Amino acid sequence: MKPYVTIIVPTYNREERLRETLASLEQLSYPHERHEVIVIDQTQTHEPATEQALQKADVRWERPAFASLTKA
Repeated sequence: MKPYVTIIVPTYNREERLRETLASLEQLSYPHERHEVIVIDQTQTHEPATEQALQKADVRWERPAFASLTKA
């Protein structure tokens, strides 16, 4: 039995790269029931194509509250 794997994808204002990453992860040959994908996304707004890709993909999409270095 293969181990359970978590893939974490951090992103901030990289729309095209995120869409490419999600498309690549859809092609993953690792068993679907043995992995999860979590997107940690601090982008404030997305292009419609990215919103659709995130909704279509089988990922957990986390949007933490925006924290800038000036507030740290």
